[in-house]
Amino acid sequence: MDELDSHAVIGGSAAKSFGISEEAEFYTILSKSLYRDEKLAMVRETICNADDAHKMGAGVDRPIEIMLTNEELTITDFGPGIPDELMHPIYCVYGKSTKVKDDKATGGFGLGSKSPFAYSDHFTATSCHEGFKSVYAISRGGVDTKGKPGLIRMVKAPTTETGMIVSIPLKSAGDRSEIQRLIERVVRQGGINARLNGVTLGRYDLSALETNGYALARAGDLNESPVYVRLGAVLYPVVTENPELTKLVQVFNATHHMTLILHGAPGSMGVVPSREGLNYSEKTMARLLELLPKVTAEIKANVTKGVKAICEEHVTLNKDCRVPASPKDTKISSLEFTADPVAIAMHMAKLAMTGSGYLTAFTPLPSLVTKYLLRAGARKFKDHRRIFRRLGNVAVRNRRHNRFSNGTSYGPDEGRLLIRMAVKLDIMGDLHRWGQPPKKKDDYGTYRNRNNTVIPFLQVKRMPFTKQPEIVVCRGKEQALAYISDMPWQTTRDGGKDQVVFVYVRNWKQHQLDALYQTMDHYKFDHETLDISKPAPKPKKPKVEKPKERYFQLSSIWGTENPMLSGVDRIEQKSLIDHAPVFIDMRTTDHNKEMYDYDVRNTLKHRLPMLKIYPTVALAYGVAQRKALLAAGSRPLLEVLAEDILAIKDTPAIRMAANAARGKFCEDAGMPTNIARHFAQGDMRFAKLLAREKIIVSPEELKAHALFQIFDHLSFGDGGKVSGHARQISVAAEKTKLKAAKFAYLKPLVQLWGYERRDEAVEFTEDLMETIRFLQKRADKQVLTTQSNQNKEAA
Repeated sequence: MDELDSHAVIGGSAAKSFGISEEAEFYTILSKSLYRDEKLAMVRETICNADDAHKMGAGVDRPIEIMLTNEELTITDFGPGIPDELMHPIYCVYGKSTKVKDDKATGGFGLGSKSPFAYSDHFTATSCHEGFKSVYAISRGGVDTKGKPGLIRMVKAPTTETGMIVSIPLKSAGDRSEIQRLIERVVRQGGINARLNGVTLGRYDLSALETNGYALARAGDLNESPVYVRLGAVLYPVVTENPELTKLVQVFNATHHMTLILHGAPGSMGVVPSREGLNYSEKTMARLLELLPKVTAEIKANVTKGVKAICEEHVTLNKDCRVPASPKDTKISSLEFTADPVAIAMHMAKLAMTGSGYLTAFTPLPSLVTKYLLRAGARKFKDHRRIFRRLGNVAVRNRRHNRFSNGTSYGPDEGRLLIRMAVKLDIMGDLHRWGQPPKKKDDYGTYRNRNNTVIPFLQVKRMPFTKQPEIVVCRGKEQALAYISDMPWQTTRDGGKDQVVFVYVRNWKQHQLDALYQTMDHYKFDHETLDISKPAPKPKKPKVEKPKERYFQLSSIWGTENPMLSGVDRIEQKSLIDHAPVFIDMRTTDHNKEMYDYDVRNTLKHRLPMLKIYPTVALAYGVAQRKALLAAGSRPLLEVLAEDILAIKDTPAIRMAANAARGKFCEDAGMPTNIARHFAQGDMRFAKLLAREKIIVSPEELKAHALFQIFDHLSFGDGGKVSGHARQISVAAEKTKLKAAKFAYLKPLVQLWGYERRDEAVEFTEDLMETIRFLQKRADKQVLTTQSNQNKEAA
């Protein structure tokens, strides 16, 4: 009682204590709504109470008897039973328990005996105590108890037995299979000695868990967390939002369907009243933060023993008896439950090596695996002890532990005698082998695709010979590649392309050949000699004069005539030329239009205006054509364009040409003005006609009109100077745009809007110009008539 007095308040009115509701609904909350899984709560609480009764019986060795039929579940224990005067307090008073101060018992909240109400409205409890057997009917609510749970003793008779029998009716026969699964789960996880319908159930050996402090069990139903804690006969998952504890739990994550179980000492941790989880109080957190680092460190300390056990158990030889196969490729042995520290460490190390989980904390060093693997192989396969010792020396000297990572690793390199022979004869530069050439960057800074080929022996990525190499004497690379291509592909262990060494003897003297054959016979090398006789000289090819370079020209490109809609469609080869004053660098050797550079494609879109100024333009594909054109005096088109734009003089006529070419001839005010702008942009003569000037177009105006047609769509190498000059003329020209009102007379031509710069239709152009003249005269006549009428009215 003292521990319940937390503080005192001085002064004020008298304290009023709290109370508990006596409503029937509140009893339903405590009996049914308290549990997340109603069937599991009924099975767990009733079986655990029976197990606690056996512990109270001073070591009863008899198993708990469980009978399950389609109609009823009966759980019988052989403990001391409950006296009649305690049946009502235990079964009918919530919060009343006989285990409140018993740390070894499961529970102590005074709720577990009422757990059958979570599933059924009534059940029967039979107590055998001190020579009498009493049968009690217990219901969740009745008329006599005003809807609250009640207990009635039905029978009392003499007996020689002791213990309790709890019988719970099943709601339906379909619940039997699920309840049976829950019974097996509770008995197995709690390590409870029990029989179901006369058959002994499997259980974990929790006595070993109590001794060692931790165990490893197959996950099965333990899937809420990688770590569980055993308190009494119940396993609780460690699930919390605390970051420090979560980090410790995640060390055991992905343990390949295995769960770590910690032993919680009696009273060391708390649980929630429903006994479905831990109560993460300060005491519970402190204990978990103490247990988990301790267990983790102990498992890490036993990893060496675990690796040794793995190697002893799984060491085998590969096909050539060169290297023991690594335990990485062995199947993980299935564990149901173990509390042996070495077995746990062995399982964790094996999982870490196979990559089955994320148990990086328990990954052994490769050198440790190699060491015990070779030792185990030497002990198990005594005929190969010499090979295993040599492998160990190589691993230690070269630190090539990864050579033993799987069963196809290589053994000792059998090429030592070959290198000794090559050094002795000074022919190391003539040795060649099948392999990959070293990485080299191309002109763009990326590594080329490397295909296996025959390359110098010293450039091959080191690959040990798994057997004595075969030597092939040949003239050079052509014979070596032909020899390799005729060989069937085989694995390295069986011998194949990787086991052949070629000796190039193209320029050797006879005494060198004699020394080579003598040395190969001395070292007992298998060798073969191809045809090394000097081939007959090849006939000289007649000298053919290289044809003169010819070029495609810009006028050979076909496509839509509207430069804003399309680029290159095709090129006609019949239009090749020998030279041109200007050229376009296509920046590719490919005639495929999809391969053109973006700037080149943009230039070609505006080929029609350029052809008006430069009728002959060559297309240079590749560096060779570009150099040839420059040497012949041809110049890049964009450079010439830049010079011509810089040479434009700022005059009123040039400003009109700039406005006409750039679609700025007049103000934008509907279809008549759009027609005027369109005509002026297509032909400078229309610009003169629409401006009511004489249709006389000078060559300077025509050239300026064409240059400004392409100015807005091309970028030049000398940038600001050219663009600034042309833009200055454009800005000044826009100030001289004609007013929209002057083109109202063009309304009859709105239906002719389909006209699109058909310069080749001369008759159509002349007719159109005559039509515009007629419309102008009619408009002038209407203006004169209007003015005359106004003058008459004024008079």
